Amino acid sequence: MLKKIVTGSFYIWKSIYFIIGGCLCGIIPCFFSCGLDVFYYLDRPSVTGGGVIENPETPESRVFSFITAPNSSQQDIFQGTAVYYRLYNDFSRMNSDMSSISSVNTELYSDKGMTRLLSYGYQPMVAGNGNPIMIPVSEGTVTVSVRPFSEGGYQAAVSVNGTPRGEPMRTPLRRGFTFFPENEAYPEPVETDIDTQFSNTDAGGWWLAAYAVSVGQSPDMTPVYSQVEVLGYLYLDAGNTVTVSTGSL
Repeated sequence: MLKKIVTGSFYIWKSIYFIIGGCLCGIIPCFFSCGLDVFYYLDRPSVTGGGVIENPETPESRVFSFITAPNSSQQDIFQGTAVYYRLYNDFSRMNSDMSSISSVNTELYSDKGMTRLLSYGYQPMVAGNGNPIMIPVSEGTVTVSVRPFSEGGYQAAVSVNGTPRGEPMRTPLRRGFTFFPENEAYPEPVETDIDTQFSNTDAGGWWLAAYAVSVGQSPDMTPVYSQVEVLGYLYLDAGNTVTVSTGSL
């Protein structure tokens, strides 16, 4: 009888063991797989009152301008604001790429626009110390103007609240956006430059498209981007002889 009770108890405890074990196997993974994902987001910069520029005719208007976003609730990941650009020698190709970027840049706090922009080869514009994050978080909320090249008495400069911080430069060449043929100090873009979309061999000049974006980094070192803010585009000729086009996005 004792043996039967013990045997019976063994099967009872064995059954309980498998029940508890099964529950634990079902419950414990749930803590890992059913937990809430952590999402990081950043507010994007915004263009100033002048709006998106489409190759204006007057020199005083040929400047990209925006206001940085404070991202005060994301100070643990927010690093600053960057400007990304690409040079095109074909307006239609630039127009196509910019329209494509806009088509996926519609979701609030989504980095789809930045992902598409990077896939097209856009590069960070640098100034001053050469940091790809043009306006560090320490600057706070500021108004930024980017004049890519000198013309009409205006000097090429990145200005923060009206104070020049250096000349905007292409990456990785560390050269400005003033192009002169056969001048090594101010070389014209060539097909092999990583910041150049070369698709029209008959073009005489270059289109410069630009975007601003808030940039951060999550605790696991993953880049975090806001929606991109289109700043517009300008036309640059050799020697920066301005040729106005009637094309628009």
